[in-house]
Amino acid sequence: MNVDLVNLAFNLPIDSLFTYSVPKELTGEVKIGCRVLAPLGSRNITGIVIDCPTSTTLRKVKPICKLLDAEPIINNEMLEFCRWISKYYFSPIGEVVFSAIPKSIIMESKIIFRAKTEPQNCDMELTEHQEEIFNLLLKKPLTIKQIEGKLKYTGARSVIHSLITKNLVESEYIEASAKVKAKIEKFVTFELLEDFIGFTSEMIDIFAKDTNMRSQKQVDLLKYFIVNKIKVIELTKLLKDAAASTAVVNSLCKKDILKIDVREVQRKHEQEFSNDEKIIELNSDQKDVIKKIIGAVNKKEFNPYLLYGVTGSGKTQVYIESIKYLMTQNKTAIVLVPEISLTPQLIHRFRTNFGDIIGVIHSRLTEGQKFDVFRRIISGDIKIIIGARSALFAPIKNIGMIVVDEEHDSSYKQAEKSPRYHARDSAIIRGKINNAVVVMGSATPSLESYYNARTGKYNILELPHRAMKTKLPAVEIIDMKQELKPSSKYVKYESPEKRFLSPKLIYLIDQTIKNKQSIILLQNRRGYSAYLECQECGNVEMCRNCDITLIYHKAKNHLRCHYCGFTIPLPEKCSKCGSSNILLKGTGTEKVEEEIMRLFPHARIKRMDADTVRKKDSYRQILKSFHEREFDMLVGTQMISKGLDFPNVYLVGVVSADIGLLTPDFRSYERTFQLMMQVSGRSGRSSDNGRVIIQTMHPENYIFPYIIEHDYEGFYQKEISFRRNFRYPPFSRLCLIEVEGNDAGRANSIASRLYMKLKNLNDEKTIEIMKPTPALIYKLKNRYRFHIIVKSLKQGNEQIVRTESLLKSIKSDIENINLRTTERIHIDVDPINFV
Repeated sequence: MNVDLVNLAFNLPIDSLFTYSVPKELTGEVKIGCRVLAPLGSRNITGIVIDCPTSTTLRKVKPICKLLDAEPIINNEMLEFCRWISKYYFSPIGEVVFSAIPKSIIMESKIIFRAKTEPQNCDMELTEHQEEIFNLLLKKPLTIKQIEGKLKYTGARSVIHSLITKNLVESEYIEASAKVKAKIEKFVTFELLEDFIGFTSEMIDIFAKDTNMRSQKQVDLLKYFIVNKIKVIELTKLLKDAAASTAVVNSLCKKDILKIDVREVQRKHEQEFSNDEKIIELNSDQKDVIKKIIGAVNKKEFNPYLLYGVTGSGKTQVYIESIKYLMTQNKTAIVLVPEISLTPQLIHRFRTNFGDIIGVIHSRLTEGQKFDVFRRIISGDIKIIIGARSALFAPIKNIGMIVVDEEHDSSYKQAEKSPRYHARDSAIIRGKINNAVVVMGSATPSLESYYNARTGKYNILELPHRAMKTKLPAVEIIDMKQELKPSSKYVKYESPEKRFLSPKLIYLIDQTIKNKQSIILLQNRRGYSAYLECQECGNVEMCRNCDITLIYHKAKNHLRCHYCGFTIPLPEKCSKCGSSNILLKGTGTEKVEEEIMRLFPHARIKRMDADTVRKKDSYRQILKSFHEREFDMLVGTQMISKGLDFPNVYLVGVVSADIGLLTPDFRSYERTFQLMMQVSGRSGRSSDNGRVIIQTMHPENYIFPYIIEHDYEGFYQKEISFRRNFRYPPFSRLCLIEVEGNDAGRANSIASRLYMKLKNLNDEKTIEIMKPTPALIYKLKNRYRFHIIVKSLKQGNEQIVRTESLLKSIKSDIENINLRTTERIHIDVDPINFV
């Protein structure tokens, strides 16, 4: 079909599509889902063809510059999915669609600026900024971004234009190429290998003499190929393993003995580690669940399942066996996990069962690695995608199953940037579009999912027993108000100056180490101490950019903000009153690690938190070492709490269950219950005698008896009653509108305007609209934030339509507000975080 006009989406926070014409030379080539290079303002950038209108009301339409794909890289199914994301989460279609392709293949032209004259020829008077930029451009041409980066100056554009007006600087338009391309490697081929089989060393020497090999190094390299029976090898590997030089290889090539050619290769990345291989025997519960999933696959109809199974019940094996059947039906699968720390074990298990048809997508991959995976998906080489939430956008075709493992995890919600989608809920839609089975697994399902299962919206599958037939671990709640009193039967283990570990937990750590078993200690706060407080005036050192306390990190001896990264050296005096009577308070993972090392100097300990896994692949190395028992104890934040299988873990200790429990959020009890249950599940997976110690200052809280009994159902009934009474999800739908800016007065004024608009539109008063209030963290990265919460009861489709209409109207109103460059308005549908 010949296309004359196209509507393009760009990776910009703009809701509109842009109409362009198709040049005659590209007639018949441009298709929906292809990338094109098109002019936008003063540059050419990558756009994706969303549709092809037959006419336009525009007077003048620019032509596209270049077609970047011979065939669509976004198919119709993916476009339909992206349109739903855009509509439901009020996100620009361009930002959604570009979530489905690697950043490395997004092309953009740029303008560079260069000085036109030499300094001695310039007799004009220049301002300080003009002279500074002019002198910089005399050295070499630069882009605006490069200039501002070098000078730490954000107003360079206007200064450059003034220099252009003075005829001192000129601009040049250049087209940038894609940032990443296929990786090419040289390979050496020894096609004569079969002819030399059986040759002795003496026979090879005779052959070398007959072919005029004067260099012993050439003879040695030939023998290397023959002895090791190598037919093809990478050149770099050959040079390293055979201790040869390129000159020697080239010499043998000239004699037609070896041959060098160039091939495309996949970028390597270490991202898995092996478990102990064991024969998997499915129990009756697993077999029953798999049978039901396979039955749904055979119907080729959309079917959502909640797989509710206790920790260690073998949910992963259910996924594997179900997908094995799926492969016989020539279907594909997506397997989502909430944390990249969960991928090494999972990848190994899947690769063991499925080989090289596995593709991995997560944030720790390089752009080149993502590019390789994307191309293998497009070519059809990859049949199973494993990854974090962004893997849901993989352009894989013919999907038969989507798995959302640990479906309760809040990491599935993208809250920091647009599109602010929830991968679990979006997986339901992508499954529906593909008539696929969606399996959401968890030992502690989200209340929303469990409610949907109990009310019939989802089908429920249950695994009530551990796969290895072991018992769930014994859980003990420690009342820290009592345990930290001076008198104790464990007094010899106590540390008088360190009061965050109970004597009971210290005693059990000691016994576990002596028994050569492994330990996990959870403290869901990184750093050393939570805050620095003056004992004279009560001042707490705060971040200058954020309304948040600074966390002390002992390794670098500084106070750091975990939101903006601001740091200051540990002060010796109070910044407010000058008193030297200041104390570090609260406990982080650094402090826990230090105290354990002091109490047990011979113990082998590793810490795993955001500070220790900054380097690429470090999370895999730590988990691999712990699995192989290279150290005794793993201390970390919530990233060590879920989905990991360590057979030798006997003791799990929670240093403080109160972190998160007292957060002013209606989900705080649910999150704490889930975290405690998940980390408890790491204990006793291969034996019946696991122990869990949970320390708290609030043992009277109603969640703890349910944790002791591993009673999710009881907790659900208690919590769902609370949600029903206060009309929280799943009985209502929430939307968070956030206004942020560097001027608190203006941000408050804009929020108030939006609130009044919402109130006026809400004629029937069926939707609850809360007044604008400062966010819990009022100031973040020097921007002031105000929140408006919209709550609507789920009373059928009519109420949902009314809410969407209301939000759509306010979205249009936002577009008409003359915002400054430092001001933003975000709409977050189904928010998870209210901080």
